[in-house]
Amino acid sequence: MKLGILGASGFVGRELCKAALAQGHDVRALVRSARSAEQVPEGVEVIFGDYFSAASLRELVDGVDAVLTTIGPPETRRSPLKPADFEKAMQQLVAAMQEASVSRVIHLASAGTRYGEEPLTLSRKLMRSILSVIVPVVIPSKEAELRVLAESGLNWTSIRPPLIAANVKGQLQTSETETQGFRVDVTQLCAFMLRAVHDERWFKTAPFVGTR
Repeated sequence: MKLGILGASGFVGRELCKAALAQGHDVRALVRSARSAEQVPEGVEVIFGDYFSAASLRELVDGVDAVLTTIGPPETRRSPLKPADFEKAMQQLVAAMQEASVSRVIHLASAGTRYGEEPLTLSRKLMRSILSVIVPVVIPSKEAELRVLAESGLNWTSIRPPLIAANVKGQLQTSETETQGFRVDVTQLCAFMLRAVHDERWFKTAPFVGTR
């Protein structure tokens, strides 16, 4: 398969590219700069552009079989980016995919992200409260992206992990209704993202994952 990956220069994105290449997939990544491109694993087709540009997204999805996005909102309060910016970018990605007849997208959210009117456990309420103080753009951005996907008609999956880390011991656990611990191993997460591309069980769902 040919996969389009967003966020390829980040922690999860790099591991996802490596895993996809190891499985024999062709990988195309959208990056903002030459400096970002240096972080992308060798063997990835790199195109330069802006995630918030409709034209860049059209270039990314042209000829791919699926899109996997690990784009995350800024991890600082000082960023000028707002939830509306991420919502618009997701709308542009959906439009580009529809235009290119690409129907499969894997989206990375977080365990704090609420899908629809699902009930929130005490631990998730606490997580959301902490994030609202530290990085207030994260939760509303991810929930806006998820709403866009849910209304898109695409075969989407929004994966909701807890803290993502390397070398977490245990096995990957999944659930559509309950959070799965406090950490997830990045290698296991990326393997699940790639498996989910083909697995219709996860179409139009927002599973929680974790390593336990």
